[in-house]
Amino acid sequence: MAARAGARVLAAAGARDSSCCEQSGAAEVFDYRDPDLPGRLRGAAPSGVDLYPDTAGVNDLETSVGLLARRGRVVLLAGAGTRPVLPAGPLYMNDRSVVGFVISHATPGELAGAAECINDLLGRDALPPRCIEVLPLGAAGEVHARLERGSSAAGARSCGRTLPPPPDGVRPRVPGRRIVRRPGRPPVWEPIFT
Repeated sequence: MAARAGARVLAAAGARDSSCCEQSGAAEVFDYRDPDLPGRLRGAAPSGVDLYPDTAGVNDLETSVGLLARRGRVVLLAGAGTRPVLPAGPLYMNDRSVVGFVISHATPGELAGAAECINDLLGRDALPPRCIEVLPLGAAGEVHARLERGSSAAGARSCGRTLPPPPDGVRPRVPGRRIVRRPGRPPVWEPIFT
């Protein structure tokens, strides 16, 4: 979403997620396990980055604050139990900041604005699902067990949302989806690929 809003996005991801990052608009994708990741990020953004969202929960503020541009900020999204070292000099001498974010503290208006943006992107097929598996309603018990285990049939990490098929005659309200009916099987929603 940041790339679509005009930001130049640098992403750190594992090998299996790098193509998803690129398809989502990342200008460059780096291996998060690379021991020289900070150096590579500095090379890609010599003046620093404006925003460093820390979703890993490591909260290495010495590194992340050092990667910021003047007035840049680190947003902590995980790692409640960490006790990071705060590099005070590089922080205040460059007007940088470190803030936290928890979605449950967002106001209804903020949530509505985010939902509107996401729904717009979904409606334009700009947020494609990473994995799709269509199962009949009779497999609900198996699906529930998989979700609790956090894995798919292939053993991969479970992702996405599980929806029951719509009843006959009901049209889906999700753009980019259609009802598919097969003889002898319950109707299911499937994505429309164009």
